[in-house]
Amino acid sequence: MAHASGMMEFEFDEATGKFVSTGKVMGFIKNSLSSGNINEAVQYYASSDNSEIATQLLDEAKVSSSSMKSAIAEMFTQARDLDRAIQAWEYAENFEKAAETAEKDYKFTVAAKYYLKVNNLGKAAVCMEKEMKFDKAAEIYYKAGDYLKSAKNMERAEKFYHAGELYLKMKNLKSAVRAYQQVTREDDNYLQALLKIGKILFAYNQEEMALKTYYRVVAQFPCSPKTLEPYYKIASAYEERGFGDKAEQLYQKIVEIDDNYKDVKKRINSLTAGEPELKELPQIEEFIDVEEERDEKKLTSLRMGFEHVHKFPLFKNLKLDDVQRFYDLSDIVKYKDGEIIINEGENQPYLFILLKGKFDILKNKGEGEYIFIVSLGPGNAVGELSVITGDITTASVKTNDSAVVLRIHRDEFYRFLREDTRRITTVYEAVIGELSKRLNDLNKKVAQK
Repeated sequence: MAHASGMMEFEFDEATGKFVSTGKVMGFIKNSLSSGNINEAVQYYASSDNSEIATQLLDEAKVSSSSMKSAIAEMFTQARDLDRAIQAWEYAENFEKAAETAEKDYKFTVAAKYYLKVNNLGKAAVCMEKEMKFDKAAEIYYKAGDYLKSAKNMERAEKFYHAGELYLKMKNLKSAVRAYQQVTREDDNYLQALLKIGKILFAYNQEEMALKTYYRVVAQFPCSPKTLEPYYKIASAYEERGFGDKAEQLYQKIVEIDDNYKDVKKRINSLTAGEPELKELPQIEEFIDVEEERDEKKLTSLRMGFEHVHKFPLFKNLKLDDVQRFYDLSDIVKYKDGEIIINEGENQPYLFILLKGKFDILKNKGEGEYIFIVSLGPGNAVGELSVITGDITTASVKTNDSAVVLRIHRDEFYRFLREDTRRITTVYEAVIGELSKRLNDLNKKVAQK
């Protein structure tokens, strides 16, 4: 038995207990698409409940004109039949639309494939990040020439040595050292990482830390052409501290590999000529534990003001490595006194944590004038609610006393959370607890003015 619904006929299918469209629906849809009435075509298609119609339309998209292909793809898109929409956009050779549709369907790897077809490397890389395929994202960012984002994604993929190489290429030595320090002993590049850390630290007069690094080399690797410099540096340190016998042992190992290396022969002759005076200085073993595993404190020692970030209320229940990860995704920025970093009434995208100096919280009075509310010291943050909720800011913030700030963009913050769903729960629980307290404190200060 047939029933009419507008222009389209349906008949009752006793097997399924549903009304299904008759063969005429395909004609109705094609006519609507041909006349440019996409909405009508969407209504017919969505009401048809007939997968054969979809198959016929996709077959049509393979052979029809470019305009009809695009119309079919748009119809699938508006009907929210996204899998078929992606396929139809591919038939239409509109890969940008195929990528955008795949993103809507959370098929980020598929979206990246189409973005690469149109050489949109930035969006392709972002899709790989959303899929948490950080190694692929790093490769794409590298091709795009965005070495910083490539390096950060190398870190996320735990390819720390390669991240360090990229940071070194950018002359970002602090980040390079941090990345190299995370290379484990099991990694084939562990020795190379230690050598580069030592070289960088010596170049910037961080002798004690450099010696600690080179001592690991001497303790864990035999003397070889690659390790001559660490052996020489440690031997020289022994010699300066009055431990001639230990210095000579290392110098002799160097000579076995290269008997013309620097001034080693001269130093050996000097040591064997007489007993050196023992200086009241600690020998190297007293400040280096040869067997110690990678100590997270070594990483934080290069993180300026980390203690303030570690105590940040929103992170109070996060694990140490989570907080370190947040720090490493952020940028350290120095501001001049009097700079307005947040304007009241704007949707600004940054979270700022003060490491040094002051934040002055202000209310806009109009015509460039402000009412001073309160000053905040190191460890305080501003902009977090705007970043988390997307709401406009309720006050302006001015820097003072040579402020040094840890700054992270909203996009990086959300990537930090998405890397581990446990972080999302922990941070948002802290937000709920802190929000009322901060608002109440601020309201009391405003009332006192």
